[in-house]
Amino acid sequence: MRTHCCASFVFTITLGLVGCSSGGEGSTPNPVAAVRVTAATVRDFEDRVTAYGSVELATARSETLSVQSESQVAEIYVIQGALVHKGDRLLRLTGSANSRLDAEKAARDASAAQNDAARIERLHAQGLATNSEWEAARGAAATAVALSTSLAARTGHQAGVTLTAPRSGIVEILTAQPGDIIAPGAIAARIADPSAWQVRLGIEPDQVKRLHPGQSVTLSGLSASESTPGSIKYVDERIDPQSRLASAFVIGQHSLPLPPGAGVRGEITVATHLHAVSVPRSAVLYENEKP
Repeated sequence: MRTHCCASFVFTITLGLVGCSSGGEGSTPNPVAAVRVTAATVRDFEDRVTAYGSVELATARSETLSVQSESQVAEIYVIQGALVHKGDRLLRLTGSANSRLDAEKAARDASAAQNDAARIERLHAQGLATNSEWEAARGAAATAVALSTSLAARTGHQAGVTLTAPRSGIVEILTAQPGDIIAPGAIAARIADPSAWQVRLGIEPDQVKRLHPGQSVTLSGLSASESTPGSIKYVDERIDPQSRLASAFVIGQHSLPLPPGAGVRGEITVATHLHAVSVPRSAVLYENEKP
């Protein structure tokens, strides 16, 4: 009987100690996280580089009109960005004061050379000039006349010279305004083919080595859902001092429904992994910037 009472007392004390321990203030509950289980899948995976840029008209299929002699802009018939047809008037040029002086001097030189050639011819007929002197005088006169004719045609100092569109397209460049003087060799206008476009994409320097000509690119507008395929034509690894980016030029395979200068998003496929294990992006955790 005593033994039974003693055992009951020990059991009661033990329960009391356990109860006190479980309700102590220093205990920490085990963390609980709610998770969603998803099966991994196997699929082909494309490794892509995302870049942004703008639409440009390809200069390779543009035609440029340059000025052959110093000229002054008399009239302009179009504006930059206008759509023109082959043969449409673009602008009318007249010779500048300097070019008119050059044309007048060339005309006087041509007249003098012709008179000298005629004099040598008379002397040659009288036996007072050699054949070589006569031939030299005739050659000098022909050269002077050709120069005078060329200058007169280029300067158009009488009625002026009207430049017309060499092809149908968009007036991409129109450099002058009425009254401006254009130097010899300067571009007066450039007509671009609207179907010949390219996109210049800005590439981060650490990604440029992954790119090469021929890689496929999916292009889309910044606010549009439509996309069009293209491919990289060439990569310029030089870093632009303003943007601090390299460049990749994309040539489209279809008409791009965006105007020149519009912003573009490009998804460049740099690698394809066949039969790769795919898990949700939310399942990947990072520690020390490593997944």
